[in-house]
Amino acid sequence: MVLSPLVRFWDRIDISITRRMNMENRMEYRTKDFYLASCILASGERLIELEQGSGGFSVFVFDCLSERADQIIADHWSRKLVVSTRDLIDAINELKTRL
Repeated sequence: MVLSPLVRFWDRIDISITRRMNMENRMEYRTKDFYLASCILASGERLIELEQGSGGFSVFVFDCLSERADQIIADHWSRKLVVSTRDLIDAINELKTRL
């Protein structure tokens, strides 16, 4: 899979996205970026946790394979992500409520 330079940039400097396997071998995808989290949620992925990060930032944790999250983010940055506007608005409202 070829990712856009911007996606590779964010992954390389590791500002907003980290991945790790938890003890149950479930892939967790983490991001501090509110609107990326909204896109991932609107794309049908399940939010499993909202952590309080350092500096007052919240970290959104999704039960999502890294390949799937990478594709959603690549589609988002290349303006190819297709989600229902209602799903996106619902995702934004849900995340705002959880904050």
